Amino acid sequence: MTTWLPNLTRFCKQNDDNKRAKVSMILDKLITLTIEEDDMYPS
Repeated sequence: MTTWLPNLTRFCKQNDDNKRAKVSMILDKLITLTIEEDDMYPS
């Protein structure tokens, strides 16, 4: 996921609300996945 973070600004700088909504949805899904799948991220 770390490699994606710098690329997100390319999509958020656009004035296209559709792209912003997609980025928001992707971030929400990644956060949810990270929280729910704790076996993937052992501490």
